[in-house]
Amino acid sequence: RAILHWQDFSIAAGETTRFVQPSATSAALNRVLGGNPSAIYGTLSSNGQIFLINPNGILVGPSGVVDTGGFLASTLDISDENFLSGGDLRFKGTSDASVVNLGKISASSSDVILIARTVENHGTIEAPNGTAALAAGSEVLVKADGEERIFVEAGSAEGTSKATQAGLIRAAAAEIKAAGGNEYALAIKHTGVTRATGVTKRGGRIFLSAGGKGTVRHSGTITARKSDGNGGQVKVEAARIDLAPESKIDVSADPVSPVGNGGEVLIGGGYQGRDASIRNAEAVTAEEGSLILADAAAEGDGGRVILWSDDTTRFAGTISARGGSESGDGGFAEVSGKESLAMSGFADLSAANGAFGHLLLDPGSVVIQAGPSTNSGFDIFNDAWIANQLGLGSVTIATSNASTGNETITVNADVNIEWAQPTTLTLDAGSNIVFEVNTGSATGYTGPGRVGSSAYTEGAIITNTYSGANFDAIVMRANQGTVPVAGVIGISLRGATLSTLSGNIDLAGTASGGSQEGIVISHGSYLRSNGDGNILLNGQGGRSGLRMFFGVSGGPRAQIDVADGNLTIHGTAGDGVTNHAGIFLDGARFNSTGAGNIEIFGHGGSGAADANRRGAWIYSTQFALQSTGSLNIEGLANSGDSHGLYFQSGGITHSGSGSIRLAGQGAGANADIFSDMSVGGAAASGDITLVADRLEWTAGTIRSTGDLYVTPRTPSKSIGIAGGVRDVQLDAAFLNRIQDGFNSITIGADDGSGAISVGSYTFKDNVILRTPIGNGDIVLNGALATGSGSQAGTITLQAGRSILGNTGASVTTQGGDIVFNADRDESNGGNIQLVGTDVASHGGDIVMGGGADPLTTA
Repeated sequence: RAILHWQDFSIAAGETTRFVQPSATSAALNRVLGGNPSAIYGTLSSNGQIFLINPNGILVGPSGVVDTGGFLASTLDISDENFLSGGDLRFKGTSDASVVNLGKISASSSDVILIARTVENHGTIEAPNGTAALAAGSEVLVKADGEERIFVEAGSAEGTSKATQAGLIRAAAAEIKAAGGNEYALAIKHTGVTRATGVTKRGGRIFLSAGGKGTVRHSGTITARKSDGNGGQVKVEAARIDLAPESKIDVSADPVSPVGNGGEVLIGGGYQGRDASIRNAEAVTAEEGSLILADAAAEGDGGRVILWSDDTTRFAGTISARGGSESGDGGFAEVSGKESLAMSGFADLSAANGAFGHLLLDPGSVVIQAGPSTNSGFDIFNDAWIANQLGLGSVTIATSNASTGNETITVNADVNIEWAQPTTLTLDAGSNIVFEVNTGSATGYTGPGRVGSSAYTEGAIITNTYSGANFDAIVMRANQGTVPVAGVIGISLRGATLSTLSGNIDLAGTASGGSQEGIVISHGSYLRSNGDGNILLNGQGGRSGLRMFFGVSGGPRAQIDVADGNLTIHGTAGDGVTNHAGIFLDGARFNSTGAGNIEIFGHGGSGAADANRRGAWIYSTQFALQSTGSLNIEGLANSGDSHGLYFQSGGITHSGSGSIRLAGQGAGANADIFSDMSVGGAAASGDITLVADRLEWTAGTIRSTGDLYVTPRTPSKSIGIAGGVRDVQLDAAFLNRIQDGFNSITIGADDGSGAISVGSYTFKDNVILRTPIGNGDIVLNGALATGSGSQAGTITLQAGRSILGNTGASVTTQGGDIVFNADRDESNGGNIQLVGTDVASHGGDIVMGGGADPLTTA
């Protein structure tokens, strides 16, 4: 390394100054001590690196040519010691003079770096194997290596530091940085063309930075691409960033390469403003006509584009991060203003032969309204715009990142969103999601698939019509943060219609405090999956976890339909005062027309009244299943005297082969399952299972041609059938609810170990009484029988230990077999003792034995 001092350093037109150095890594520092600026109108060449320091200013004129191994021009000085030692270099000074290039500067093996309070490039800069940099400030650090090389650490308080790129830059990497002292002052103006194409898997990155203050305005072309064919990276950071109509940022894969992924563009911040590698902007604007490209090659995934500001973002441009034409998925884009977002542009995240990508919009409070395909205003999204954007990629509208405001998403009643791509609409509210409703009256109103009513409600309609592979179509998340907002319903669907074919509907809502529900579905809201799409509802309530009700007197029922997809509902109640069952259904309707299963799980709360602790409170609600779909409803009470499942004034009908399972766990003195409704029906052919330690069935019937299972929830509980004092009481009033036609009736659990006491009762179908584990005994105290004719059946007794018949007891069939099976699990050496007990089959077989197969020990 050498240091040379000059009184004056300029090169006139037609003149050539050449520095011959030992190698390409050699460096010569030329420091001007006189009072004149350096003007290069001729040619400066060297096989090594040239440093030119002149506090009076440096100009490369229109005819000027700099052709060196590396070139650094600066009005800021560097200490001799720093220069001679190599490594990271620090430049600083008070000069207000500028460095301007109007000619051509090229570095064959290293970097081109221009440093001054004001730096301008109107010519050409080429550094195919290094970094091309414009650095505007009063103190600049140049690092010897790393992905990011230039750091402007100080500027003027007046905000006069400015970098202008109006020419052409071609380099392996490019950095344009300025220290803006005033956020409204233009610190970086980019109107030219900057290309970073990378070399030997390095580079392909462009940085525009005005630091924590200042403004970047880009109206030119920026292209970043890696040497391996993948797209490069562009970062733009400043307090205020403006992308002009004619601006273009391109980090697409090399179109010549058959394989390559799109690159990354970060403007104003990283994902959700949480990327420590880039400062967050205060405001970002992308005007109509601005273009950001991160497309893949023929094979590859689309890239990643993020525009972020801590305050306000306006986006009217176009983003394209498409997957490859032959294979690959669409990319990811985020356009967010932490407080406010005006979004009227589009992001094409499609993929011809892969999964579509995802667009995240993350403003403050949001309103979705009916309107054309161009949004207007802050935090307002038109339904037509959303539908069009869903044709280009999945969309998430989130309000969970705002620092002020109520973070609510409101969907107006006249909204109608319909799309046909396998993409997802996600509403993610930091607070709550509210669907508004219009209310009126009409005679005989019948919406699609609904039950007629004298009143109607109208609300928003969201429909996905794609048919194909299963995917998430409609997703809603409300109040899911670590500190939920108190006093709001998580998700409130009023008069809304959510409809899909192959797409899933997934809603999760949380309410905090004792007065609201996690999810409310009312005013005739209608959720349906007409294909194999699933519906999942998960409510965490301050009051009920999930509530479905009429909403208006005489109005249509809230209704959920599935075909071949499944419906799953989870509801967990809180600590409120009223209506705090885990699931509270009032006048709802559920339909399954195909193979779709319906599963409902309710966990009661801890409210003051016992009724509020029920697992599931189901009032005036109809369940209708028509094919192979099954129904499973389970309720867990919390405490006090509360029911696990409480059915009132409704019904469950099944006209197909699917099963029905009702399971409850009550608390205190109340039943696990209370019901006054009918279950099954004349056309039902599937199994029915009732799981409870205590059953109260005051009205209605239980009917099917499948098998009936009545099992205690606790396997060790004892069972009393038609008499006897036992833990689980099945009295004659309950047994009379069971209608003739079952293939078999089984009482007891397959892992039961509690004793079974049998009084006098005549069953209408085949009956199995079982307690097959451990010390389970069956004690006969009365006349156990099956009927005659169509009500004839077999009787099977399975005991883990012994079968005991007391005097006066009897077991009678009218031609059906009778099986006494003691010591069922072959563990206790039980026996069969019939003392004064009559056993008569009237033509059927009578088998008495032990073990797994009583015939072998008969």
